Amino acid sequence: MVDGETKVRDAVSFVEDKFNKNLSQYENNKFTYKVQHLYVIKNPENDCYDFNMVIGRIYRDIPIDTCSDFLISPGKCYDKVHCGSHMMVIMRHKNKLDYVNIMTELFETESEEKEEKIISPLWAVNRIKETIAHVNGMSFVQCGLVYLITQKNELASKNEQDVLQEVNDTTYLRPVWLFSTKRSENAIYGTRTKDGHGASVIVDALDGSLYYYEDTGGY
Repeated sequence: MVDGETKVRDAVSFVEDKFNKNLSQYENNKFTYKVQHLYVIKNPENDCYDFNMVIGRIYRDIPIDTCSDFLISPGKCYDKVHCGSHMMVIMRHKNKLDYVNIMTELFETESEEKEEKIISPLWAVNRIKETIAHVNGMSFVQCGLVYLITQKNELASKNEQDVLQEVNDTTYLRPVWLFSTKRSENAIYGTRTKDGHGASVIVDALDGSLYYYEDTGGY
């Protein structure tokens, strides 16, 4: 770093502590914050190394995925839009946040609903096998229960898949079973991070709705 060396774990602990002590109150103390991805990147201006971190929210011990919008080819669409949420931090000096970007508006939870049961991962896998013809040729590198932001697709009547817009009364956090393949290097869009998914299958953990996406956007 510009002012000396620091351990990765110490940098991560510092950032998480800052976020949990200072940001949580602005989001009604509904979330905790953890570093989901970290990149050590050489800064050509000073030949020192920066820590670039992607911060994710945790809601009731389940992470909100940090990817960008899920994408599908033109001419196809769903009635819903799916997207993750992330924040970015650059640490150039020890124990200092040199750059912070919340990326979107802060989360304000208007209401919560409690469910006694969710769909099991085995049921989700069977649903995928029944629905997607080429599933046996897919190799998932990430599988798990996460939250995604879901929103009504306002372009569905035009047979177009929209991306996440400003929060409205159709916007929810939904628990989903996410199954993702490795992302192609050609799909990184020259960004400074490689966070995202390749072809992905989303199975809504509450109603069993299935969505197949080909990629996620870059950031």
